[in-house]
Parts: sequence; C-alpha cells; structure tokens
Amino acid sequence: MKQKFLFILILLNPLILFAQKDSVENALLWKITGKDVKKASYIFGTIHVVPQSDFFFNEKMKEIFTSTKELIMETDMDISPEIQLQMMQNMMLPEGKSLSNYMEKKDYDKYMIYLKDSLKVSALNMFLLPKIKPLFSFSLILQEKLEHPVSYEMYFQKLAKQNKMNISGLESLQEQMDIINSIPIQEQINLLIDSSNYETDVMKGYYEMLEIYKSQKINKLHDLTNDEKLIQKYSARLINNRNKYWLSLIEEKIKQYPCFIAVGAGHLAGDDGLILLLRKIGYRVEPVDITDKK
Repeated sequence: MKQKFLFILILLNPLILFAQKDSVENALLWKITGKDVKKASYIFGTIHVVPQSDFFFNEKMKEIFTSTKELIMETDMDISPEIQLQMMQNMMLPEGKSLSNYMEKKDYDKYMIYLKDSLKVSALNMFLLPKIKPLFSFSLILQEKLEHPVSYEMYFQKLAKQNKMNISGLESLQEQMDIINSIPIQEQINLLIDSSNYETDVMKGYYEMLEIYKSQKINKLHDLTNDEKLIQKYSARLINNRNKYWLSLIEEKIKQYPCFIAVGAGHLAGDDGLILLLRKIGYRVEPVDITDKK
C-alpha cells in the first residue's frame, strides 16, 4: 500500500514523476551551459508538497534563482478561480458516482476503515475521498496530515514576482489533468485494491521518500517506483513524451535568456530524463552543490 500511494503522490504536479534506466549524478540543482546559451540557466527538481520544517532553499540557491530572468515550471501556478473550479471538477468521479460503484463492498469497506482508523482523516475528507479519482486522493490526504504544508512551486512563484521575473509553464493545467484522466478509472481503483490489508502507514512511506529527496538521491527516487506496473504501462504518456516535448520549449527559452526551471525531481533522472536529454543535444549540464557550508 505504501508504494501504491507513493505513486499517487509522485504522479504529476503537485506530484513527482520518475523516469527510466540510466543513472545520473545525484543532485537537485543543475547548471545548463553550452551551445547557444549566453548565460547559464538552471534546472531544479522539486517535491511538490513538504512540511514547512523540511522545506529548504538556502541563500546560495536564492542567489542562483535571482540571477535568472524567467521562472519556468510545469504549469504557471497563477490560475483564475474559474480554472481552479474546473480543476476540482476534473478531480471528481463522474457525477453521482462513488468509489463504492467501482469496488466490491469488502474492498470499499476495508478502504474506508483504513482511512478512518489508520490514517484518521477528517470527517470532511471521509466525505470527499470516495468521490475523488484515486490518483488525486493522496494529495488531499497530505494537505491534511502534514503540519504547515509548503509548495515549492508557490514559493518560486512568489519569489519570481518579487524579483519581477517572467513566469511561464511548460504545459497547461488542463493538459496535466487530461493526462491523468486518460488513465481509466478502474485502473486507478486498482491502485487502492491491489494491496494486502492496508496495513502500511502511507505517511511513514512519504517521510521515507522525503528523506531520500532531501539527500538529493534522485536515482534512488527513480528506483522506488521503477517496477510499478501502471508507470510501465503509461510511461510514454506520463513521462517520456512530456520530457521530450518540454525539451524543445526549454531549449528555446534558455537561448534567449537565463532561466530557472523547476519541475518534479523525477523528471531529472533516467534515460528519458531531462538531464540526459539536454546532454544528448549538446548542452553541458552539471550538478550544483547546494549544501550549506559551515
């Protein structure tokens, strides 16, 4: 169950994706130079939701951030209330439907007991979670269970505005929602029922993953879900095609002026990860030491 829910967490924005085979150096921040780049750009791997106490972005990282002219994220987080409403609607199961319509009663009852007794989710979320598509469910749980949750993307958005930087997205929010919605609901349901007895504490699993992230071990992050059948089945749609599409947009931007690119950390590693893709087309992509020096 832990690995299944971790997959839900790392799927998309506000989540993390994992690429495939080849390993790269372990780092979260990378410097991009070479070819027609006049001044260095940077790419940073995020984890989209963290407790405030685990959030880190030190002065060295801020200096690098403010040395650039444009913030590029998976999507521009500055969205209208209308788009927010549309996003919420896209997260819901078809009108009038609940998880109970897709699961056998014994599986549904077991899941609801797990939410109530093991995760101790609030009464509001006990009402909402059965109505939400499973690939969105753990994000909702995290928002409740984490103490003072913080978003790297929202932080970057605010910092960019303070420094009068351009802000852009590599894809629209609707494009991201369409990717998730292209996965059949029953396959999403299988993430919930394809587990033993809901015995694993998913929050413990999240904190284990968070420690790996803080250690900048992006290859180990990849290994966490490398054997997930759903990722294997939809890897081109969820990972490879998106990275390759983003590559041309990134290249166009970094030729114009220095950019700070922030994407889920899992987009960095693997044969189809952004680090190796950028290197393959001739850019020098080097890890940056972001540790605080005492």
